[in-house]
Amino acid sequence: YRCYIRPFPPKIARRSIGYMESRDHRTGWSNVVEVLVPDSQDKPTEHFYMMSVVKTNFGYFGLLTIYDTVQPGTTYLQLVYSQNGVTNWHRCNDRKPFINLKPGYLQMYGNWNVIGDTAYIHTIEGKTGHDVYMPNEYLHSSRYKIKLTDLYAYKPEADSLLIERLKANL
Repeated sequence: YRCYIRPFPPKIARRSIGYMESRDHRTGWSNVVEVLVPDSQDKPTEHFYMMSVVKTNFGYFGLLTIYDTVQPGTTYLQLVYSQNGVTNWHRCNDRKPFINLKPGYLQMYGNWNVIGDTAYIHTIEGKTGHDVYMPNEYLHSSRYKIKLTDLYAYKPEADSLLIERLKANL
């Protein structure tokens, strides 16, 4: 079993993503290892809030929730990829949002699963900022889907030969 969490305390002042594993999901969890941290290309106000990961035949893809602390506090999803799900996470799609926020929305969080040849993404979306409590404001849920062969096209350029092979075998 694999778990992607926020390490505490983080090694840097901003939130990051950690990894731990267990054989039976109940006992024997490994120590948390920091696997994804904001870098110099991220704005100083951006934190890594959470990450949902799916395993595919060609590696691991993550929905990384980016939290920008500039008020009112927006969140959005970036796509990341790792061959083994632990090291060398690549930020895909030029670090652009993987799913655009709807007009008037300031927050999006996502989880996903794979069924057959399709990844289903379930989001929670809100019109208020992360740091704003509005008792009469509701969050909304959406479902998106993407074929795995389309998802593979987001992998780093180094894997372009693999993508061409996949397309040739369809």
